[in-house]
Amino acid sequence: MTDVKYQQLYREYANAIRRYDNAIKDRRRVRARVEAKRRAAPLPRRPVGSPRGFRIPQAPPRPAQRPPKQRERRIYLGKILGWAKIVHTAPPVSDSPDPDALFDSDRLYDSTSLKLYQNAKLHYESCKKAFFDYVRRQNIDVHHQRAEAAVGHAANAQLLGDDSAAEKAIEEAQGEVEQACRNAWAVYQRSPSPKSDSVKVLLLEHLGEAQLMGLDDRDICKSMQMEAQRLLKAGVLRIGKH
Repeated sequence: MTDVKYQQLYREYANAIRRYDNAIKDRRRVRARVEAKRRAAPLPRRPVGSPRGFRIPQAPPRPAQRPPKQRERRIYLGKILGWAKIVHTAPPVSDSPDPDALFDSDRLYDSTSLKLYQNAKLHYESCKKAFFDYVRRQNIDVHHQRAEAAVGHAANAQLLGDDSAAEKAIEEAQGEVEQACRNAWAVYQRSPSPKSDSVKVLLLEHLGEAQLMGLDDRDICKSMQMEAQRLLKAGVLRIGKH
């Protein structure tokens, strides 16, 4: 049976890998271009014969321009209003530099490339985590199904009086539960902190299954038990009514 969810996550993960790889290459090209321009930028040369410590003095500030001379004109507005004076002033000459001269295209290109790279990296990491978490959870389900089947075989063997086959089936079920615990523990450890309620429940569920199967002495069960106790002491895990 085709796993549609698996294929979807895999395609998203593969596309994220390609985008991230392209973003890395583009980022390297942009940085190389910017650095090359910086190295090629001409430096101010000191006059021939001047000492080594000589610095080219800055240009003196430009003197303030005199305001334009105002021109007056008188017009007659009738007996009531009489004569009115109109002052004509020319608009001041702008001394500001050309706005386009302040535009740094390389800096904009560099910052845009950096943002695209960061977005591609975050998307790649998100898709990677979603894919492998799903794979691990699917493996957990497989081990659960195998354990249930083994327990069923053990019950049938006991009904038939075959204690040896029943014991062997129980050992097989224990092995599957232990492996499911290992996968659940891996999912729990990979999840970001602070841990979500879903991964805490995943931890407790598998710990309970391991204890029911008599796996308290296994290393994985001991690790999960220690983590559950730590969560309880830290007050981030509450058992009982919510």
